[in-house]
Amino acid sequence: MRYRTLCLLILLVTVIQSDPITFRTILDCDASIAYYCGYMMIYEVDHPTYHDKVKDDYFCTFEKKRDCTFPPMRVGGDGSPTYEFSYILTHNCTTNGKVRCVKPRDLSYAPVNGEHTVEFYAPIFNQGVDGECRHPNSQNP
Repeated sequence: MRYRTLCLLILLVTVIQSDPITFRTILDCDASIAYYCGYMMIYEVDHPTYHDKVKDDYFCTFEKKRDCTFPPMRVGGDGSPTYEFSYILTHNCTTNGKVRCVKPRDLSYAPVNGEHTVEFYAPIFNQGVDGECRHPNSQNP
């Protein structure tokens, strides 16, 4: 009897998936910039030195405000009741065309249970530190 219960429990744990999360990103450049490109990585924050990549987005646009909603996706989980999300954004929405890196200070949270939308809004015109963003799992600053 215990064996059946254990097998059923294992089966249920492997079949149960997290509910889908929709990501929406709004990047606000400036009307003076006719065309810019960028790379955004959305990730789920786990341990101090290891994070799970959720979505990559390479883009180039003529739009001053880029509003992009990605299809709902199942992220998986780390056992906690809440997801913690962040992103890195390498872009050239600058007056001199040089590349900059934007990393938000605050995390975005979403419960694991239920369908949710996580929004990231970033005013990016001339924002960030010089150079490309490092991968969030990089040991270097």
